[in-house]
Amino acid sequence: MKNSSNLIKAAFILATSLLAAFPAISIASPETEEGFLSPPMSASPVAAPNGGKILFVSNATGRKTIWSANRDGSDAKPLINWPESIQKDPDWSPDGRKIVFSSNRGGTYNIWSANPDGGGLMQITANVEDNEYPRYSPNGEKLIFTSDRTGKREIWIMNPDGSEARAVGLQSILVSDPTWSPNGREIAFVGCTRPPDGGSINETVCNLFATTLDAGSTRQLTTGKFLDWNPDWGPNGIVFSSSRTGGQRLWVVNGNGSGLSQLNLATRGSDEYPRWDRQTGRILFSSEDRDNNIWSTDISGGKVQITRIANKTNGGDVNADGSISCLDLALIRSSFGRKAGQAGYDLRADLNQDGIVDARDLGVASKRLPSGSSCK
Repeated sequence: MKNSSNLIKAAFILATSLLAAFPAISIASPETEEGFLSPPMSASPVAAPNGGKILFVSNATGRKTIWSANRDGSDAKPLINWPESIQKDPDWSPDGRKIVFSSNRGGTYNIWSANPDGGGLMQITANVEDNEYPRYSPNGEKLIFTSDRTGKREIWIMNPDGSEARAVGLQSILVSDPTWSPNGREIAFVGCTRPPDGGSINETVCNLFATTLDAGSTRQLTTGKFLDWNPDWGPNGIVFSSSRTGGQRLWVVNGNGSGLSQLNLATRGSDEYPRWDRQTGRILFSSEDRDNNIWSTDISGGKVQITRIANKTNGGDVNADGSISCLDLALIRSSFGRKAGQAGYDLRADLNQDGIVDARDLGVASKRLPSGSSCK
């Protein structure tokens, strides 16, 4: 079941793009793939460039939103208090004076900015299609993000105030998770291929790619039928999560695709959402170890737990009959791909309450089925 959940997880982020790019395919958003492993309660950590704070995403109070904490995990608390919407994908400006994130406040995901204390909120994009995964350029003069505004998810670039937005070329693959190179001249991203005609979602492949800002030169960094996810490009290479050894684990690869190596972390679950801490050289990440919290590690694998927030995610009993069975999976599948507000959306099936029923939700329930279950 662990391998299946990893595959679906990759499929989730794929799926979001797949639904827009290939409407005939009834695959959920790619981000959902994480659900097969059980969605992390605390995820997407990022350290302040000039201080003692970290930002991360947590659903400890219900819906996922942006939290802040000290570098040691103390004083963890919600930073953006919008209980009716989802906030995710946080990032710091290089000078530490601003943060950006995506929120589905208003219906679709758009990019917002705020002060580090959560004040000064300003909506940057205002589109009817989703805009997600914002990242500041190393000099703070630009933002990259993904957008579905053309009908297919692509990488876009704009000024921090939202002006002068343009697509970074057009990729033939399904894209997600863009990250800047340290010199600001290239962008690494996740590129996923659709399953072959008649193929299952488990045949989805996601690898890492890099492109110039005009998409004039694009190269593939990782290969193989794996789910490579969550890249972050730092001075010591690109750290990312991958299913290469079964479950999602942390790996590092050079910007030219050489030097692929796995971090030696003793983990009882998946490790995902890695981000370099530019101040310390360590890596922040989300781990299923000990109730899905934020950890840090160095390249040698010496990991330290940072946050200690109890996991409150739904266990997968969709119909609330006291057990998890194929009936619960059937309810999730009947609402699969539906977003909040759309016909057919079932709030009970949206296990992680992120506004869409997708592979993550299916994965959570699948993982918790009794041993030997076979659902058709």
